[in-house]
Amino acid sequence: MTAHENYVDPNSGAAPQPGGMAAPSLDQDSAPTDVGADVASLAYQAPAGNAKREEWVEYARAAGASDDELTSPEEGGLSRDELRDKYGV
Repeated sequence: MTAHENYVDPNSGAAPQPGGMAAPSLDQDSAPTDVGADVASLAYQAPAGNAKREEWVEYARAAGASDDELTSPEEGGLSRDELRDKYGV
């Protein structure tokens, strides 16, 4: 028995190939990408309606709010309630 007969590719779990040669492996640059992954569970959840403004700022930032909207209300930015109304669910 040769070393190739017991070889299992650690990246793919592929069994030995006919002829006793190890399964080919892909380098990182040519590895396929899973574009169909379900990322719905990774979505950022909206804070509670009465959460601190800082939490609404982070949520609005993730939702695409502009820097002007996220500055403090004293500097012309949106208040917590305005952020909630505009970016909340």
